Amino acid sequence: MSSIIRVGQSHFVKTRIDEDSTDRIMSCFRALAEYKQIKDIEDVFLSETKLAYTTMLVAEDKLKKDKAMEERNKSAIQVDDVIFIRQLVKKGQDKAIDEVRSL
Repeated sequence: MSSIIRVGQSHFVKTRIDEDSTDRIMSCFRALAEYKQIKDIEDVFLSETKLAYTTMLVAEDKLKKDKAMEERNKSAIQVDDVIFIRQLVKKGQDKAIDEVRSL
């Protein structure tokens, strides 16, 4: 993380790291320095971040499944799409029935 700050503040990058991001990273360094004295920090860094990451992954998986279901539903054909009933066909569509029979 300190390397990210260093590179982000250098002149080699197109967009420099902003002050807010630098302050957030530095506050994490301070919290890790006081890790043994304050037990709540252990709970935040170990449990809460894992819980937040798990929640994020579950939401992402749900979005992927929803998108896959939408794609599947778009490409699904109806059961009666392939069945041609001669009595229900409009006049002039007899050629379509004959083409299906030839297949």
